[in-house]
Amino acid sequence: MLASLNSWAWYLHDRGKHEEAEPILREALPRLEQSEGRDNQHTVQVLVSLASSLYAQRRLDEALVLQRDAADRLMDRFLPERPVRKALIDFSSFCVSSPASPKSTASRSG
Repeated sequence: MLASLNSWAWYLHDRGKHEEAEPILREALPRLEQSEGRDNQHTVQVLVSLASSLYAQRRLDEALVLQRDAADRLMDRFLPERPVRKALIDFSSFCVSSPASPKSTASRSG
């Protein structure tokens, strides 16, 4: 049941049907957390897909919270050392808060 739910959510997500995929991803996430664990690769993939769906719907604040949660889960698993983790968070926050504007990109290429 959970596998087919995830497959359907991925199908919708991959086809840009983000509003339809969102409730399925939200339903799948706690089930995966319970059955596979919070830091499991598949659980984090669903979390990232949910964030991506929210981003595509222009629900940026919600998407950013989920992306940070996904990053924290991966860092807990792969980068437990705090100094490395802090540097990575600081860098990613800088990248998110200061994207290149289209004008500055266009002026560099032309």
